This record gives sequence, structure tokens and C-alpha cells, in this order.
Amino acid sequence: VRLRGVEFAVLSLGVTDREGLDRIALNVHSAIAAPMLVKGHILSVGVSIGGVLGHSNGAEVEGLFERADRAM
Repeated sequence: VRLRGVEFAVLSLGVTDREGLDRIALNVHSAIAAPMLVKGHILSVGVSIGGVLGHSNGAEVEGLFERADRAM
């Protein structure tokens, strides 16, 4: 989900612990940070990732985004 500017959110159901969250962050980081060839130039992109675990107890979305921002 694109939020604003260059911010994106990845929502993943079934992740219940920090290890699962770390695994997803590593996969996203690896995909984004992989060098790309564009018009004969190799480009690399940096990325900062902040992750939080939400629960199905009705946690407010804005609160989750704020926690993810702090986690970066």
C-alpha cells in the first residue's frame, strides 16, 4: 500500500512474532536494494524499514504507522 511520497506499507497476515517480521523485512530489503541496470547504468537504492506487529484486537492503523516510523 503506497502511503505518501516514497512510503509504502506491507501488510502480512499470520506473522505473529519478531522472527517472522524480521524475515519479511529482510526479503523486502533484498528485493529493493538489489542493483538494477537502467539504460546502461547500474543503480542501487537504499531503504529504511520499520516494522511492528499488530493484533486483531482493533489496533488503530495510525498508531501502527507511528510505531513503524519510530522503529526505523
